[in-house]
Amino acid sequence: MINEVHPFDYITLERTPCFGCCPVYKIKVYSSGLVEWEGIDFVARKGKGSWYIAPEKAKKVAEIAEKIIALLEEHERLIKAGEKELRIVTDCSSCEVTIKYRDGQYKCADHYHGDMSAPKELERLENKIDRVVGTEEWVGKR
Repeated sequence: MINEVHPFDYITLERTPCFGCCPVYKIKVYSSGLVEWEGIDFVARKGKGSWYIAPEKAKKVAEIAEKIIALLEEHERLIKAGEKELRIVTDCSSCEVTIKYRDGQYKCADHYHGDMSAPKELERLENKIDRVVGTEEWVGKR
């Protein structure tokens, strides 16, 4: 659940390139519900744009983003502790998620999709952010 002591200003989700035709774009979701889009490559709408979602949906996005960050932090802790083996495939995309809180704090996570040892739930949660925000029309068919 989003920390009510530190409400968020915005959440970003950025999908990076792969060696292929992965959609490359950035979204920024403000607590007000404003969504800013930047379509970069292999998307239906290149360039910048914006739309609004309900503030409750923006809060839901923040809750999902915090789950992603917590899962990746635990994954990295297990690898550093030697309790989990890192397995990497090259040339894959990443999904970077950032939360900026009103008190100036940031939380960030970078999920490299070629990390085969990462929790499977990460990609499902990333896709859930896209569904809540409504990027399908802007991304196009994958």
